Amino acid sequence: MQIDCLSRPSDLFCRFEWFDMAYISPREIELKAAKAYPKYLRQWFDGTHEAFFPYAIRGFFDGNADDLKRFIASDQALGAMEKLNRGWGYTVHRERKTKRILGSNDFICGVTIDTEFDLLSLAGKSEEFAESVKMINTIRCHFPGLESWIKSNLQTLYRYADIVGGLIAVTQFFIANPSPNCFARQIPVPVDTKFIERNRTVLHQWLDLLLSPDGIDANESDFYRRFGLRDKDNHVALRFLDASVQAEIGVPFDELSLPLSVISKLSPNGVNVVIVENDLNLLTLPLVKRGLAIRGQGMAVTRLQKLRWLANNCVYYWGDMDIDGYHILARLRHLIPNVQSVLMDWTSLQSNLAEAGPGRDPEFEQIKKEDPNTFIESLLTAPEFRAFHYCLETNTRIEQEKIPPSKVNVAFANLLKA
Repeated sequence: MQIDCLSRPSDLFCRFEWFDMAYISPREIELKAAKAYPKYLRQWFDGTHEAFFPYAIRGFFDGNADDLKRFIASDQALGAMEKLNRGWGYTVHRERKTKRILGSNDFICGVTIDTEFDLLSLAGKSEEFAESVKMINTIRCHFPGLESWIKSNLQTLYRYADIVGGLIAVTQFFIANPSPNCFARQIPVPVDTKFIERNRTVLHQWLDLLLSPDGIDANESDFYRRFGLRDKDNHVALRFLDASVQAEIGVPFDELSLPLSVISKLSPNGVNVVIVENDLNLLTLPLVKRGLAIRGQGMAVTRLQKLRWLANNCVYYWGDMDIDGYHILARLRHLIPNVQSVLMDWTSLQSNLAEAGPGRDPEFEQIKKEDPNTFIESLLTAPEFRAFHYCLETNTRIEQEKIPPSKVNVAFANLLKA
């Protein structure tokens, strides 16, 4: 362009950046390139990236040149940093036009990024892209079954570049040794002792996709228990509600806490097992003929399926009358079909509304949007589901410990004939 104005690049950029300009700047082009990078990476992954270029940069280039100083500064700033002058970057396109003030000249009519190298250089993503490509090729080579995971994590793949070897080694061990029943630090792979603990989130995602169902405990969300590793065994609180049961099992204490693996070795028969959700209720339950009480641990109540002897006894569940309480009941009944509820039906809810409080926001609104019927209704009795639906619609919660002891005593006396 034949316009004699600013001569030194330093002056050009200082004066150019000072203006609050409508014209696009080299820096804005770099930002647009960085914004376009994720789209290019997705197209590269899908094998459609050749159609990406030339990539047109949208912006304001010449206008009517009514503000001559701004126009000249913009024109020269873009020209100084274009690919023609520095060997990489964006390409400035010009066409001959006649302007009212400037006469006939080659004016900027567009800017494009023409190659992968130019895009990555402008966006500052060259190293990140190289690491991402390396990660993709490495994972694909070892685990074709992770294609969906790669696609969902394209933008963060490069972060795993330094640990991908360890991730692959640990995953290969689990594939060859499903449910290994050892501690994580005992796994014979060349990683440090805390590697699995630090990276269990991504390992969880990989193993869910790669292991056969036999190698996954689908009822467990905890990484170690889900994939058959040994962990500190959670203790479960017990209370004997009948001295005869205590004597049969040979335990000298009526209240105790034992690892679940130890409790699973007990073999009580003809027992009324009452599962409750907190310590206060466990300790204040009335005596029950042939009774044994267990603390359920909320949503982790499904771990009790490891107590195979529950199937040979009468099992009762008493939880809060709220959204979570009925979900827990449904999950437990899914695993132990003979479970009966206590103080969780429609009549119980209606008679204790004076003790009700609000449920747990903000989860309530999200849960209410979801369809609860498919899983919940199929596992709850009609009176239980009616109570659940009321809690769902009104965000009601009646906690176990809010129910007067006199009502609790009557309920268990009527149900279990204490």
